[in-house]
Order: sequence, then C-alpha cells, then structure tokens
Amino acid sequence: MADSRSQREQRQDGASFPIWRTRLPLLILLLAGATLRLFRLGAQSLWYDETVSVYLAGSALPELIRHTAGDIHPPGYYVLLRGWLVALGYPTGHADPHGIGLEFAAGFFSLFFGVLLIALAHALARRVAGDRAALVAAGLVAFSPYNVWYSQEVRMYTLGAGLGAVALYALLRGVSPTSNLQPPTSNLQSPISWWVVYALAAAAGMYTLYYFAFLLAALNAGVLAWLIARTAKARAGRRDDGRSRASAASDRGLWYPWLAANLAALLLYAPWLPIAYRQAVNPPVPPWRTATVLSAALTESWAALSLGQSAPAWAWPVVLIVLAAYAAGLVTLWRRPRATDHGVSSASIFLLATFGALGLILLASIVTPLYHVRYVFTYSPAFYVVLAAGLNWSWGRWRLVVCSLMACWLAASGFTLHAFWTAPADRADDHRAAVRFLRDRWRPGDVALVNAGYAYTALLTYWDGPAAFRGRLTADLPAPAANGGLVVVTTGHVDAAAGLGWADPRSDFFAMPAAAAETQVAALFERFARIWHYRIYDTVNDPAGLVRGWMSERGQLFDERVFDGEANMRVQGYLCRSGVEWPADRPAYRYAAGVTVQPEPLPVEVAAGQTLYAGLLWRADATPAADIAVSLRLVGPDGRTWAQPPDEKPAGPLFQTSRWPAGQVVRQPIAMPIGVGTPPGAYTLALLVYDPATGAAWPPQEYHERLVGVQNGLNLGLVNIARARSDELRPPLARFGPLALVEASSPATAVSPGDAVPVELLWQAVEPPQEPLVVVVQLLAAGDRLVANLEEEPAGGRYPTQQWAAAELVRDHHALGLPSDLSPGTYRLIVGVHRAGDRVRLKTRVSLSGERDHFLLKTLTVE
Repeated sequence: MADSRSQREQRQDGASFPIWRTRLPLLILLLAGATLRLFRLGAQSLWYDETVSVYLAGSALPELIRHTAGDIHPPGYYVLLRGWLVALGYPTGHADPHGIGLEFAAGFFSLFFGVLLIALAHALARRVAGDRAALVAAGLVAFSPYNVWYSQEVRMYTLGAGLGAVALYALLRGVSPTSNLQPPTSNLQSPISWWVVYALAAAAGMYTLYYFAFLLAALNAGVLAWLIARTAKARAGRRDDGRSRASAASDRGLWYPWLAANLAALLLYAPWLPIAYRQAVNPPVPPWRTATVLSAALTESWAALSLGQSAPAWAWPVVLIVLAAYAAGLVTLWRRPRATDHGVSSASIFLLATFGALGLILLASIVTPLYHVRYVFTYSPAFYVVLAAGLNWSWGRWRLVVCSLMACWLAASGFTLHAFWTAPADRADDHRAAVRFLRDRWRPGDVALVNAGYAYTALLTYWDGPAAFRGRLTADLPAPAANGGLVVVTTGHVDAAAGLGWADPRSDFFAMPAAAAETQVAALFERFARIWHYRIYDTVNDPAGLVRGWMSERGQLFDERVFDGEANMRVQGYLCRSGVEWPADRPAYRYAAGVTVQPEPLPVEVAAGQTLYAGLLWRADATPAADIAVSLRLVGPDGRTWAQPPDEKPAGPLFQTSRWPAGQVVRQPIAMPIGVGTPPGAYTLALLVYDPATGAAWPPQEYHERLVGVQNGLNLGLVNIARARSDELRPPLARFGPLALVEASSPATAVSPGDAVPVELLWQAVEPPQEPLVVVVQLLAAGDRLVANLEEEPAGGRYPTQQWAAAELVRDHHALGLPSDLSPGTYRLIVGVHRAGDRVRLKTRVSLSGERDHFLLKTLTVE
C-alpha cells in the first residue's frame, strides 16, 4: 500500500542524517554559542544577587549550609560554585575592585552549563522531532539572547535549566525505552536506568532552585493524567475484549517505576525538605514584589523567551512570528505518531514543561507574589524544542520564508544582545565602582550604613581592606575602628512583623521598629565622625523613607555619587551637624581664604606600603570663606615628592568652605598611602592649600618656614617611614647579582635636548647585598653609542644597599639629564648596576645561554 501523506511528512520532518552531518554542525553551534557567551564575560560589576552567590561560595561549608537555610534558594548551586572558585584560586569569594578575575571565573561556571544547554536542547529535539529539528533547537539556544544573558550571570539558572532538561529527557526515556524517530544509540536503554537519572536530576534540581518544584509538578501532572487515562482505557478494553493479565502487568510496569522514581527523588531531598517547607509557608524575607498582573507576566515571559529581556519594543513582529512558529511546533508534535511506544504526547509534555510550570507560578502568585521573568528561564529548554519543531515543519514547505524569518530573528537577537552588553538601562548595578568610590574616601572613624538585607555582600565582595565589624543597627553599636577597617551596620525592614527572618538574630532580614531605629541613627552620629550610606533597594524595606529623613535631619551631606544600573544605587557621606570642638592648646595657621587649620599630631612611624592616617581641623573665620582645595605631599630630605594622594576639599565636594557659617569647625580625616618600597627614613608631610577655580596657592599667613619642593606649603610634621617586612619574591624583569629589578618605568616618550628624563625603579634584594652597589641609567644611540649617563646609589645614597634585608623592596627615583646638543632621533633608555668598589657591571641573563649588562627600559624619541 502506498504511504499516506502524513507518513511521508513524518519521514521528511523527522529526517535522520548521517552522524557526521549532525555532530559536525552541533560542534560548530557549541563553539559559536561558547564564543558568544565569552564576549564581555565578567566585564560588568557583579550585581546584588551575584554578590550573594560569590559571598556564600566564599564561606566555609557549615556556614554556607546554615546561611542558605534562611535564604530564598537552597545550597546546591553555592556548594558547586564554591568548589569551582576554590579550584580557580578564589576561596574567599573576594574580588579585586580593579580587575575582573572573580567575575570571569564565577561567570564561566554559569557559561559552562549555558553551553551544555545547547547540547541538551539538541538531544531533546532529536528525541521527539528528528535530526534537523535538533540542529535548529541547538541553534536557537546558542544564539538566544535569553540564554546568553543567564549564561553570563553568576546565579543558578543555567544549572537549574540544565537539570530540568535532563529530568525531562529522562522522563521521556523512562516511559519509552525507544523512540519512533531514532534507533537505539546507547547502551543505556533500560527504562529503569532512565528513571534513576530522572530521580537524581529531580533531586539535584530541587537542591539548586526551589522553583524547580513547579517544573516537576507540571511534568508529573501530565504523566499522571496520561497514566490515569491509559489505565481507564485499558480497563474498559479488558472488559470488552478480555485482554490478558499481561496487559494489566504492562500498566503496572508504567505506574511503579514512575512512583518509585519520584519517591526516590523525595527521599534524596528529604534532609532539606523541612527547610523547604518552612520557606514555602513562612518565607524569611519581606515581600518585595508587587502583585502579579497576568497579562504583563505572560507578555514579559514570551518576549524574554523569544528575544531576551532587552528586546526593543519595535521587535513585536518578531515576537509574533515566534508565536506562530511555536504554535506550528505544537501542532506538528501533536500530529506525529506518539513520541513514545506507550503513547505519551510530546506536545503536551513540552507545553507543560514551560507554560505549565509558569502557570503554577502565576497561580501561586495569587497568594504570594512569586513571579519574576528570571525564573522562567529554568523552564525554557522545552520552549526551544517546540519552536524548532515548528520551524523544521515550515522548512519542508516554505524554505525561503523560513530563511527570511530566521534572518529577522537573528537580526533582532543581535540588537537585543548589543543592548544587553552596552545599553545603560540594561547595565548591572555597578557595585565595583561604588565600593571603589567608598574605599578611596574611607577613613578611620567612619561607618557604612547598608540597606536592603543582602546589599552588604556587595560591599564585602569588593572591599579590598580589612573588615572590622558587621552587625545590625538595632543591636549594640560598635566602636570606631582605629586601623581603618570596614565597619558595616545593616538596617532591617522598618516596622515589619517581628517574626521576619524567623526572628533569627543571624538572619539578614529582620524587623526594625521605627522608634528604635531613629534612636540608633542618632547614636551613630554621636559615635562616628562620618557615616557613609550605601543605598540600594532601600525603598523596599523603608518605603516611607524614614532612615533617609533621619540621616538628612541629623547629618550634613558632604559627598554623593550615583552609579550605573537599574537600581539607581548611590553612596552618600554625612557629617554630624553638631560639629567638632576646637582645641585651644595646639598650633593653628590662618589663610587669607578665611579659614584656619589646626593639624592633629602625626603618628611617629608608618611602615612602607601602609597608610598614614591623621586629621586636620578647619575653622571658618569669615562668612563666606573662599572655597579651597588641599593637596598633601610626602616629601623626602632631597625635596622629592614620594607620595601624593588625590586632592580633596576639606569637607567634601557638597559642603565646601563657602557654605560654612562663621565659627564652623570641621575635621578632615587625611590618608597618605605610603608607596611600597619607600626607603626608610624621616619624611615631611606637607600641606598645600589652593583655589580650586584658578589653581593659585593660598600661602599660610605669618608662616616663615620654606619647604623644599613645596612652595607655599605648610609643614605638618615629620614621620618616620619604617622598613616593611617582606617574605615573597616578585617575578623580576632582570636580576643583577643580589638585586632583582621588579618594576621599571619612565613617563617620557618624546623629549627635547636638555631635558631630564625621570626614571622610577623598584628593586628587591634576592639576598642581602654585601657591598654598596650603584645604579646606572644611560641613553644609547645607534651602535650602542653612549650619549647620556647617570651613576648614583639607590635612593640618592640615603639607604645604601648593604643595609637592605633579604626580600626587601626599595623604590628608587632618578633623573637622567640629556645633553643640550643632542641630535634628533631614536635612542634606547637602559638601566644597569655596577659595584661601587671596582665599577664592574653586573650581568643579567637574557636567554638560556646569553647575558648582558643592562635592562632595556624603553625607546625614546628626541625631537
């Protein structure tokens, strides 16, 4: 008998290709998807949720488990991420605020599972729709903006979606050991084996994401309905035609494995089940989402599945095209001969896997808002399989149309990805820049007030200094940290129910009665010189703005910065309005700008590589005083400036001296970072006051000392820089005997005859030198002709090399004078070392068999 039309279509749409025609394109798609996901991976700051991920992954396992027991997500993902970060050298989860190493490493963990989703979508589609549809599904996932987004996010969503795809595939294989489209290709053909895989994937998914339960509920509801219908039909058939007991045994052979697999998953999850139940009936976090609007949720979810969360409004025709293709895919899968030997409809299963789970979330949101578009991603793999089936069916009939539609989808996806990577509206909240801003301005005696539960994780993730304290505003307040350590005080949910966070004193979410909070804010201003308000999502747990009002009432805003990102995050600095006392027993110096400064005593000694902390008291003598800016300099005995931090306004940019009333006293905490390798000795701390509008200096009145190297400067006192201990040897640029050159630089590139070329070197004693050594800086013309030469001991001879300790770092400045008759051309700037006693140049190895007596610093152009 001739084949029917539907049978011919079935063979065409579910075409089976030779292995090389499926595996090679799949490999190309995997590589393309990985490349796309690697683009700008880690370039942006980690945002609020992502810092929770690395913070928890940086905790010891017992603390990680305890913490997640009160969190909105279970511990599975964090445990795996911890193992990954430990292996890559980030065991504490701390980031370098000036680099992207942690961001890239943590993001790569999500990227791995995001690429794996491409292969899983291929396997699912191949199971139910054939080889060609499988490649289409893999391509859709590879280039989907929704998938790229979450493949770069340091959260559990790609892992959850991958486990969901495995569970779905295993479920299909469990109810059907063979497919009507594909012959057996694996030794893992026993349905029992696939039920084991399903149980493991289901349990692992629940340990990864609580929302995984909605996927399991939707899938198992579909299987249960099918089993009930099949059993009822089988019983009716047995009554009619008296089928044998073998048929009844076959029915039980489907029920028992399914029940056993789900029971096994439940048993595997049993240790965490009481915690999950408590999370469901009594969440430890305040409700932060608004009531879900059904139409908005469905529209947002469909747009995200189609083109990602950055899809532009003008792309709605592409979204409608995706809808049409998805509908065609459902019809195609429904019209096929059942995708399993037992007659399970793949259309129903895949529809439930995405929209059944979403429907359950929306149903639960009637009671408690649970919906967010990010959670839909867990259910997305089945969506792309159905979409691929629709496109595959259309390909056999309207190839040109399908090519045009796919081109439109790829173009819209490219635009969406470009927006995701570059558009300000889609930029992650820039905690990296915010913490850098705070770190640069942080001084001993400061405190950070952090809103919104987990926001402190962002601060701790990017903070690169010591952390002295973290505690609640409603608890006992800490003392100021004398060493400049970070002091963090967290706020709770204003006037929330007392049981918030299960009333656990260790919970990140807690109730904060307004009256008690107001008292504690007042106590903060009494105890700390400056309060930094690290604000993000504070409108959620303080909708009336009470904390912001108390801060403005009791404090003077002196600095503020708003940072990129959708949350409009900002860092604000406040001074106490009650002011500061002016001691009468210390010297003070007046300026014609209408202000007087009184320096506080300096510390006696500071080690190289550390920060010198001190203070200046300023008083307004007139109203209005002129605006001033100040510059600090650490000056050596030779008049050279060895350290100079960024210039500042005494009370910050938002409370300049022209706004001070007469008699206003403000304390300016100062910080002078001492450079690594600064030679030991006595240095002068100098203050230069100037007009920020013109740059003209304001000299101190009736002050007669003249500082070498700082004209019109004020001597704040002498400080002794002590030698810093060092045990670690740095990689050298060159080694001359006992000395290793670890850094060498010069800002000069194009110079003129008669100029002085500055050179800065950082030496390290590999072993203690036993004799004085001399640094040689030279300029060589073509043919190694010497045209300029400088020979002097490191640090101008103030710190002879025979005093250096093993592994000690010493910074060294030189200025090479050029002849006034030097001809234009290209020259080489070199550095070497010779012994002071016999002037013999020390050699440095440049290859396995070669040596030379210098290090080439750079090439200069003489104009």
